[in-house]
Amino acid sequence: MKIESEVRRPITLVHMSDNGETYSYIGRTGWSLVRQGEFQEYRTATGRAITVYAHPQHFSIWKYAPES
Repeated sequence: MKIESEVRRPITLVHMSDNGETYSYIGRTGWSLVRQGEFQEYRTATGRAITVYAHPQHFSIWKYAPES
């Protein structure tokens, strides 16, 4: 709600959660889901996988466009 009351132009927000809280933005005016997924490892340029988290972490990318 703080973002919605203070933003004056469109923004992109990345929400990370280990329990998939995507529902927080669904149905709210101005919010649209761009992408979602999960990750647990980081892959280096050489292709080596480094475990970052013990369990997969959910992310969702949202755009918010305030009403004019």
